[in-house]
Amino acid sequence: MVLPFIDFDKLASGRHGLMDASSIAALGKNADMLTQGLSAGAANEILRYPDEFDLRAPLSILERWIVVDNLAVDLVALDSLQGGKAVGSFRWEPDEFLRLDLAVDLAMMNRNLFASHIRTELIENSADGPLNQAKLVAEKLSISATMIPFETVHKSMDLIGRTSRAIQDANPKITWNNFAFGLEKEYGEVLGRFYGHAAPLARSNLGVERTLFYYETAAAASVPLVLHPNRYEEVQAINHACQDAFGAVKQTIFKNFEEPTRSELETLGISYDVSLPALVIKMIHSAGETNASIVDATKELNDSLAARSFRKWLADIQANLMLGTTEGKLRALESIRELSRVTASWTKELDTRHEVTYKKRNLQLFWVPRIGALLALLESPHIHDPILNRKGYLTFISSWYD
Repeated sequence: MVLPFIDFDKLASGRHGLMDASSIAALGKNADMLTQGLSAGAANEILRYPDEFDLRAPLSILERWIVVDNLAVDLVALDSLQGGKAVGSFRWEPDEFLRLDLAVDLAMMNRNLFASHIRTELIENSADGPLNQAKLVAEKLSISATMIPFETVHKSMDLIGRTSRAIQDANPKITWNNFAFGLEKEYGEVLGRFYGHAAPLARSNLGVERTLFYYETAAAASVPLVLHPNRYEEVQAINHACQDAFGAVKQTIFKNFEEPTRSELETLGISYDVSLPALVIKMIHSAGETNASIVDATKELNDSLAARSFRKWLADIQANLMLGTTEGKLRALESIRELSRVTASWTKELDTRHEVTYKKRNLQLFWVPRIGALLALLESPHIHDPILNRKGYLTFISSWYD
């Protein structure tokens, strides 16, 4: 199996997202459950008891995958899933002729050969255990590999060191290991030859620092960041360093439709406890209805015309947010404001198709000869005018609630 490779400097805001190796590992760990066909009954069981199946993390990652055109994972981080086997197997010693050739930059040659070795070992060669399972799922989802430049790592390390010290000074009572999770990566010393004092960042058990590193590298590429859900606690500790348009979209839908609907139902004594996001529920329902696997059902959603329109709309918002200007933020707000208005109408009309496939119009009857005045006293009837030039992003969001 060969993972597609994309140069780090080719990652583009609105088209790509950077994910951590822990997310790949979560997909690989649950590969059997995610890739086998589901019956309607099994789908309902997953929706009722998501924690029993240990699927919250991979489902969260799949939800995010649907709304980004391409996700990429760093190869050195990916190598951590096999204990640094690729990094540890690199050997190169320049011969005497190269050492004497002043025109040859040995350090640059060493880095280039290392990068080439990592690419060959992780992209082209077969893998065992967790990495093999992870690569199988990555292939199904067309996740790409990339390699974070050494210069980016060094610059990130300087900022991370200062930020981390500031956080620890501000919270001296916090035991820093409380933020740690993931595999202990003991091969960090090997990376010292290439990353210098930044080598410890290869160990994801250095939770806050590693999470900061992902933020900095995603910011360097100007792409949104897709993290394993276990890192959310760290995210709160360091606050948001990358603005994610999808988070704003979900918050808008929750505020204008999901929360008002839940509140009104509960005042009538009707339970409305939904523990999974609407798009995730849609993924699982789609799998159960067609006896497809969760991954295949997710891919079908991802390939739909409505999903493509949604990604284009979301990419425009993301690009405006990444400008970091007031004008960019206002343009992003303009796009989200339309969603806010439409989702609020769903609550009012109790129909998620309103202003998506149709718009309700009151029919005025006062003009009818002779009896118009009488008819005007009655409740105005209404008709549904079909919306011919539908907006694909609204069609996609509306479909989550079908």
